[in-house]
Amino acid sequence: MANNFIGSGILFGTGSTAATLTGLGTLTLLQSADFNSEADEELIKDASGNTSGVVKYDHRAKATLEFIPTSGSNVGTLAVTSYPSAGATLALTDALFTPISATWIVDGVNLTRSNTKALMARINLSRYLQNSVPA
Repeated sequence: MANNFIGSGILFGTGSTAATLTGLGTLTLLQSADFNSEADEELIKDASGNTSGVVKYDHRAKATLEFIPTSGSNVGTLAVTSYPSAGATLALTDALFTPISATWIVDGVNLTRSNTKALMARINLSRYLQNSVPA
């Protein structure tokens, strides 16, 4: 007998993060989300070799989302037929955490299957902020 999954994923501190991934359904059952910003740097040294200035460049944002792929509200209704490849783009929206509301580049996708848990998808994303890549 097939398991019947009922309920909604809960992610405290976020709004309605919504996106659709080719072959993976929607992010309605988002389980976790990690976001960070980073940049390359050049240290400016004085004659003694001590840092006297810092230049930050190539600003970018990175994100990792973990979710249970769904088609509608029932996890069991999705058959995974494909998943986005590296380089594809994904639009995210979140009414309560607007910095993530943008188009992101897919860096990679990992799918985890188990006989004790629902199918879990982890997607790594990036954005390059200086030149608005992806546009």
